Amino acid sequence: MQGDRRTRSGRLIVGVGWSGTSAALAEAAAEVGSEVVEVRGRISDRDMDLMALDPILGAAVADVRAATRALSELLGAAGTVLAVDDAHWLDPSTLDVLARVVDRGLPVVVAHRPQRGNVHLDQLDEALLRSGEAVHLGPRSVDELAPFVAAVLGRPAPTALVEQLWRSTAGLPGLTRLLLQGWIREGWNEKGDPPPAPSAVVEAVRRRLAESGDIATRLAEMTGRHSGLPVEALARALQVEGSEIARAWDVLGSAGLAVPGREQLIDVVVEAVERMVLPSARAVHEEALGRALVETDGSPTMTVGMLAATGAPVPPLVRIRAARELQRVDPVAALAHLEGLGPTGDADLDRELAILRAELGLTAGSEEAGRWIAELPDPDPEAALIRAALAVRDARWSRALTILSANEVGSAPDRELRAALALARLATGGRAESVETDDAVMLGPAALAAVAAGALRLDRLLEAAEAAERSTSIPVLDTVHAVGSLLCSAAGELGGAAMLASRGTRTSVGGPGLARRHRLAESWVAMRAGEWEQAAVPGEPASPWAADAVLEAALIAGLARRSGDISRIRESWNRAEETILRGTVDLFALEPLTELAIAAHRLGYVERAAPVFAGLGDLVSDMGSPPLWVGILAWRRLEAAVAASDDEAVRREADQLESLDGGVDPLPALAGAARTWCAVLGGSVEVEEVTDSAEALAGQGRSWEGSRLMGRAALVTDHPEVARRLLESARRMCAASVAEEAGSGGLERLGLSEREAEVAALVAEGHTYKAIGGQLFISPKTVEHHVASIRSKLGVGTRAEMLSVLRSVSRSTDPAPG
Repeated sequence: MQGDRRTRSGRLIVGVGWSGTSAALAEAAAEVGSEVVEVRGRISDRDMDLMALDPILGAAVADVRAATRALSELLGAAGTVLAVDDAHWLDPSTLDVLARVVDRGLPVVVAHRPQRGNVHLDQLDEALLRSGEAVHLGPRSVDELAPFVAAVLGRPAPTALVEQLWRSTAGLPGLTRLLLQGWIREGWNEKGDPPPAPSAVVEAVRRRLAESGDIATRLAEMTGRHSGLPVEALARALQVEGSEIARAWDVLGSAGLAVPGREQLIDVVVEAVERMVLPSARAVHEEALGRALVETDGSPTMTVGMLAATGAPVPPLVRIRAARELQRVDPVAALAHLEGLGPTGDADLDRELAILRAELGLTAGSEEAGRWIAELPDPDPEAALIRAALAVRDARWSRALTILSANEVGSAPDRELRAALALARLATGGRAESVETDDAVMLGPAALAAVAAGALRLDRLLEAAEAAERSTSIPVLDTVHAVGSLLCSAAGELGGAAMLASRGTRTSVGGPGLARRHRLAESWVAMRAGEWEQAAVPGEPASPWAADAVLEAALIAGLARRSGDISRIRESWNRAEETILRGTVDLFALEPLTELAIAAHRLGYVERAAPVFAGLGDLVSDMGSPPLWVGILAWRRLEAAVAASDDEAVRREADQLESLDGGVDPLPALAGAARTWCAVLGGSVEVEEVTDSAEALAGQGRSWEGSRLMGRAALVTDHPEVARRLLESARRMCAASVAEEAGSGGLERLGLSEREAEVAALVAEGHTYKAIGGQLFISPKTVEHHVASIRSKLGVGTRAEMLSVLRSVSRSTDPAPG
């Protein structure tokens, strides 16, 4: 209770039905006086002057003045107080009598429900406020409801039960008590789901609806579980004025049947109403409401549901509108609204239907999008966008550019078409200067254009991502989150790449059709950062799009290359080769495509991967040869040359990197590492140079590449101590660093003798000392001595560390497949 205490001669208690006003009234009356005279209003009293006072004053009371005098005499006795419950049902004359008695300072306590427009009740309230206090009651919180539940149970109430009751009753204590008692009477023992509204609740709701009047009753029966229904539609369905709907909701709220302050029935009241109303009557209500929603342009989704529930046909236009309403939030459900909808005979509507289906198919990740859009003629800007998006999903940005260019009509083409065209030009090597920034829709292409030009502005990429998340338009070709994260990754900005990819997943921008792409981008960035546990391929069903298949195959190849798993490298290449050999490349997929090309070099498929590097070289040239992308591509070719043991190609790419402007990150680190690779492959190992180059690579988001360089240098040097130091540094930088890099004789190059190398190889394979001794014709004790010497020379403290080094080097001694 909340009160504004003044004197103790009068009290006012106002609360919705089932909020506990009667209990509060009895408590207040006991505080004010010792002898309580009770009056209770009834619905029948509204039209019967002074009838409510008859039980205490007698039938002789004929008018307001006489009744006031008689009631004042009754209350004049010491300790006597009048307690009036349900005053909202009293007739105007009785209310006037009570107001006059209160103004005389006599003790009166009154409780009633909120009621608008009752002038006489308002006058009584004003009199009570002048002489006493006001208490307002309403729903209780979960904590406040717990004592009421405990009183019914006779023991402390479980929190889960209190929360369940609170959800069912909106926190009204009287309704909570009635519901719980009904559940208990019907045998519920707090296990499993409780039964629906018990009979006692149904009867109580029935009585309160009867008291609330015809309009309020029909409103409750019609709305049921639906909330947010427009007043215009309800008024039309019930054939009343809109103001009557507002009054009916007030009545239902005052009676404790609707959620206070909301035009929505309380959950358990809904259950009670559903038990009260016959199915045939419910069907009539829903059909009337469905028609009214159509006629008043109400919520299309709700209209479809209403009409479908009655079996009534849903007009095609309403189904299309319902799909539009759900397009961004639930494209799968939106598609369901269009299921089975054939030609309408209206050419414009059929065109809208085909485009909408195709858009939803793209957003939901359905391969049917192509079939739905195939019937539309060219040129058509909206259809062109979808056809271009299908081409992008098929990893054919150049085809997307052709489609969009053919549909660029007029001097001011559609905003989405203009943005898509700019994006396609960027992907296929267009100059960044052609992208404008006069429009929020262009923020994405403009931010990506800056990256393509060599100016990686993370703030602009994030601004574009935020704009896409707020936009009501759905990204059709791709999202700045996905392509931006891949470009940032290629440029070594792994922090920005991770932010963009995770935002794409978290906000579901682009819908379910791009969800896997964002998760793959997250895994890609995690792999590049050496976060192996987060770099796993997403486990949900594979995407139908070739672009996602290429990214997934590149992810598998990258993980396999970093662990030395030749079979997985081969698997990833086989999965992507068909798409790659089509010769279509794009800037956004530069890093994944080159990862697959490096995998091919590792397998010995140099010629089969040549189109990737050739196509990307032409693309970067078309871009105007920005140093950033020329350098990144040269570095990726160098990595491929190292994998293929092509020292001449390594030197060629190192020369290319050396010739570039060294002021653009990450070019200085890449050029320095390239020079070091040339030296190491030539047999020259300068520890400081190798370490500096590796750390520079790590500083640009290339820790694995840095560890790889140190691992190769460790195997080239003739100094065992230097090898151990480099190998330990490589392990610290990246645990899988040397898996790929050792050549034949690697164990001996670590400073081991020929016999120690033989023992080490068998230890790495998991053989016991006894088994090793049997194979080498030496005793187990001698094997143990060799192992101790191996650990000493490797500079490792535990057997586990020794096995890690030996197995990583031993894996690399396997000959590369041809």
